[in-house]
Amino acid sequence: MRQELYATILAALGPHNDVVVDIACGSGQATVTLAGRFTHVHGVDGNAAQLAAAPRHHPNISWHHADAHATGLPDACADLVTCAQALHW
Repeated sequence: MRQELYATILAALGPHNDVVVDIACGSGQATVTLAGRFTHVHGVDGNAAQLAAAPRHHPNISWHHADAHATGLPDACADLVTCAQALHW
């Protein structure tokens, strides 16, 4: 199911799949999957403990401890913004 969802989202994006921002990324489950499909992923979460559990071995992921409403990222910096892990909470 998850891979089908990603495929549907990516098909709707068109040719520019460079940068994604994953809001409320938690420990990065969806962030890591997105890193395999995008040039760069910004994982953003307000919980430092969750971010500490995120894998650090992905060179195209930047982890940000920030509020979803104030990420510190520039406006219009991404091709896609997701909130994959937070929805079940």
